[in-house]
Amino acid sequence: MSAMLKLSFVFSEANDRKWCIAKPSTPDAQLEMNIQYVCESQRYHKIDCSAIRPGGSCYNPSNKVSSASMVIDLYFQPEGQTTNACHFNGSGMIVYENPSE
Repeated sequence: MSAMLKLSFVFSEANDRKWCIAKPSTPDAQLEMNIQYVCESQRYHKIDCSAIRPGGSCYNPSNKVSSASMVIDLYFQPEGQTTNACHFNGSGMIVYENPSE
């Protein structure tokens, strides 16, 4: 095992907290589809998206990346923080630092 691979493996084991956010380069149409999928389909979990809706504490219609990041992480966490749960047609990415801090 290479030193880089070993270091990466050790780091990921030591830091088991992960978040899924939207890639900043994602087109608005894809971000909207992600939000709609998470907030309206609710096949697996009942996800409360009221924070990004008008009147919500995180409502900001001019920042779709932020809104999409919030809801896709709400989906990602109960799905076990798996790579597949953060795919969103290639528009999601896993990060190891809390994006809300």
